Amino acid sequence: MSNLTRRLPWLIVLGAFVLYGVAAGHGVTIHSLTITAKLAGWDWMPMVGQPFLWLLTLPLQLLPSVWVPLGLNFFSAATSAVTLGLLARTVQLMLWEQWVENENAWVRTLPILLACSLCGLEFNFWQEATAATGEMLAFLPLATVIWMMLEYRIRHDLRWLDGAALVWGLGMTENWLMQLALPAFIAGMAWVKVSSLTTRTNQMEVPLYVTAEFWLERFYFHRLVLLKLLGRLAGLIFAGFLIYALLPLANSLNSELPSSHGQVWLASLKYSKQTIAQLHHQFWVVDRMLLLTTFLYFLVPILSCLIPRYGWTPVNESKAAPWSFQPGQPSQPPGKNIFIGIIHRNAATGLENWFFRGLCAVLFLVSLWLAFDPTTGLRQIIFHQLGISMPLLTFDYFNALGAAYLIGNFLMASQNEPPPVDTGIPWRKLLAKIPWRHLAIPTTITYLALVIIGLTERNAPVIFSPNLHPLQRFGELALESLPTGHGAMLSDQPQKLSVFQAALSQSPKAKDWLAVDTRLLPWVSYRATLQRRQPIGWLTEETRHDLSTPEMIRLLEQIAQTNRLFFLHPSSGTLFERFYQEPVGSIYELKLRDNHPVELSPLPTSSIAANETFWTTVWQKELSPLVAEPALPPANWWQKKIQRLGYIPAPQLQDRWLADWYSVALDGWGVALQRQGRWPEAKQRFEQALQLNTNNYSAQISLACNTNIQSGINQGLANVNKVVNQLGNTKRLSLVMKSSGPFDEPVFCYLLGEWYQQNGQWWQAAEQFERTRILAPGVTAPELALAKIYAQFKLNDRVHQLVSHIHEETKNIPTDRAQDLEMALMEADSWLSQTNAANASSALQFVVQQHPDDEQIANRVINAYLAFGDYASANRLIRAQLAKTPDDVHALNSQAAILLQSGEPAAAIPVLDHVLTLTNLVAARLNRANAQILCRHFAAAETDYRELEKIGAEPGRVSYGLATIAEHHHDTNQAVGYYQASLANLPPGTHLWRQASVHLQALEAHSETK
Repeated sequence: MSNLTRRLPWLIVLGAFVLYGVAAGHGVTIHSLTITAKLAGWDWMPMVGQPFLWLLTLPLQLLPSVWVPLGLNFFSAATSAVTLGLLARTVQLMLWEQWVENENAWVRTLPILLACSLCGLEFNFWQEATAATGEMLAFLPLATVIWMMLEYRIRHDLRWLDGAALVWGLGMTENWLMQLALPAFIAGMAWVKVSSLTTRTNQMEVPLYVTAEFWLERFYFHRLVLLKLLGRLAGLIFAGFLIYALLPLANSLNSELPSSHGQVWLASLKYSKQTIAQLHHQFWVVDRMLLLTTFLYFLVPILSCLIPRYGWTPVNESKAAPWSFQPGQPSQPPGKNIFIGIIHRNAATGLENWFFRGLCAVLFLVSLWLAFDPTTGLRQIIFHQLGISMPLLTFDYFNALGAAYLIGNFLMASQNEPPPVDTGIPWRKLLAKIPWRHLAIPTTITYLALVIIGLTERNAPVIFSPNLHPLQRFGELALESLPTGHGAMLSDQPQKLSVFQAALSQSPKAKDWLAVDTRLLPWVSYRATLQRRQPIGWLTEETRHDLSTPEMIRLLEQIAQTNRLFFLHPSSGTLFERFYQEPVGSIYELKLRDNHPVELSPLPTSSIAANETFWTTVWQKELSPLVAEPALPPANWWQKKIQRLGYIPAPQLQDRWLADWYSVALDGWGVALQRQGRWPEAKQRFEQALQLNTNNYSAQISLACNTNIQSGINQGLANVNKVVNQLGNTKRLSLVMKSSGPFDEPVFCYLLGEWYQQNGQWWQAAEQFERTRILAPGVTAPELALAKIYAQFKLNDRVHQLVSHIHEETKNIPTDRAQDLEMALMEADSWLSQTNAANASSALQFVVQQHPDDEQIANRVINAYLAFGDYASANRLIRAQLAKTPDDVHALNSQAAILLQSGEPAAAIPVLDHVLTLTNLVAARLNRANAQILCRHFAAAETDYRELEKIGAEPGRVSYGLATIAEHHHDTNQAVGYYQASLANLPPGTHLWRQASVHLQALEAHSETK
């Protein structure tokens, strides 16, 4: 082997590290954000998985947080370079380590270069190499194990198997595939060991394709050696897997975390369990066909590597099959007079040879095409089926190995003289004239150049784009929007907050501003960390416990007295019942609501102008380059062809992510402008938001509203039911706002107000209903909803104003009975809260006059009269009902109840007698019994109570009445028994229950004095 070939893996490691180091971003990317936030301390939640990564990156955690992103990216570049070096060495060991030494140097070099190009320039591998996600380190143990097993096959040194077992155990802590493939690894180790023993015994190489009977015989023959080996390997695998305990131990020693020792262990176990459970759910429960598809795709590189090499044919052309080995008769090296095809065996026919050669060519071309990640590739199929993007580095690695194996066989075969052919057959004579030996290397170099050029042209612009549009620029814009001073930046979206922290770590403002995750703020341990970083009252003697939501809001109120609070993005929730958001550049300042929570101060003209200038400048310099170019039709035949084959450009994920974030921010500013009456300016911002993200739903509906209103088209709520059916659930509105930003359209504002109202977020609901009134004037639904909220908070003036406006708007159109009744009851309650019973009665009389024949309204109004003690009005309304229907049982019983409450029990008894002649109404009999007691007709009252007692009606009230009668007859024991029965059957805390309790205590005290 030449010196260049020996040094080639090391040269590839060096070259790959330089390439990846140059392409690596200097800050965080969308892929490295999660790991970087953990290691830099921006994400307060500890790591519960990837212990091997945590261990190797411990030195980076000692650096200032500003250096962590760059250090992680270079760590990932180094890991990827080592992986490619292992790939290069693995390709060397697969086929060509023991072959003849006199072949062309290109024969050894080209397969290695092709494998490393296919794998190293593949988009996902390259992306993982330039952004630390942990995926590359998770794959590295698998690549290392494959290399070690091949080294053992060559060197027969058991230390290679020991190392492979130890590395497999390490890899199982990072890579779920290695956990699932543990049985296959054990079987592979046993096969490698048996193969080694057989080779050393028979003095020959054992290929992969011998019969199953041969291998079963070999396994049985070496069973004792295998058992000893497997026991040793199991111990080494377990020793490597012990690194799994590092993270639980480290987290349990961290005093800043709220978890106990058991909880941190449980968290790590849950993380591993959830990973396997999710894979089982996605690939087995949900879509088993996808599992089969994945298996079939992995067969492409596996079949490529399993294409048999069929040993060297002996010079004497023995008739023995190439898999028949005779002990003591080693295979001889090939001579120049022997033609070695990609697939060759002595007994094979020409048709079979060409079939296998064609199969190899197809597998090779498929391997090359799959490296371009086409729509027909496995990664794209999984993404479209499950909506998740999987790195699939294992597939890329095996795909490169398979392609290298095939091209290596082709090159080695081309270096030998072909055997004499029958020139009597014309087509064979023509084939014999083709200089295969001289064309093989140039053809392979051409393929290699096309692969390098094609993958570089497709992937390099996207790989380098994070350096052109860095993710932390989003955080830098937030920093530019902050005023001078100090305070806190709040957020409930951890990804955006981590990006802000990445920018803050490089800013001179780092000492003045603190990033706060509102999701974690209730935790005392988290607030203790905040207090150490910025001692402004995050943790006090009164708040040394986990806070409830109201307590957390009160804490922020106290912080806001001395510090300015900002929110990184538009949001909603319980916090915004006490605060409202005022846009400042790309962020929002939190301001306390005053005594009139719905009446927010309008934005000053100077603030609007400053914000407009900010967004105009940012659009020109930062955002317009992120606008995606429209997809153009293929310009020529070649482009049409590759598109039909499934070619797609590399996805610019970071640019799309940034564009989505900025689209939300622009939409939020557009809504703010529109609510200030700046319709043309708002339209421009909505259009810009849609240029950045054409799927921004909030910007779409707000822009439609803007266009309609500027065109003079009246807005209404006619489409409410249609929108509800489209959404499926009003809860999805909060998801829409989180992904797309706020909206300003009457139907959606009204539905959002209802959603807030259902969740008890009254002031945010009132804001949405008020906005609906402005966008859709003349519609009564939002005004009625507002009146209910104002009535609940006793804002009586606003209730009267809204009810009067509704009456004015609906005076010339048919009225809704339920709406009129609801308004009358609200208005009456409002007047009563001001101790104005006259106006309350007038409001109730108004609704009765509007619906004089509506019995339901009459009964509700009667109950309202009774509630605030206007017996005269109630009695008058009942008499009007009885004048129409003298035998109305419910009206008669209500009249009797009014007489009882107004202190006229004697007048109530004839009315109740009449009711009981019409029906045996329990309420009427109970009322008559109570009236008889009040008139001191105890015998008649007892008769009614006994009748009720027989049917088991109202046992609590009946027992109380019988107790009263027994007490009148001075039968203390019987009275005590009835009072006790009454207490047992009455709802505790009611007026009658308290009365029974008082009487019982008095009787028992009287009995004790005797």
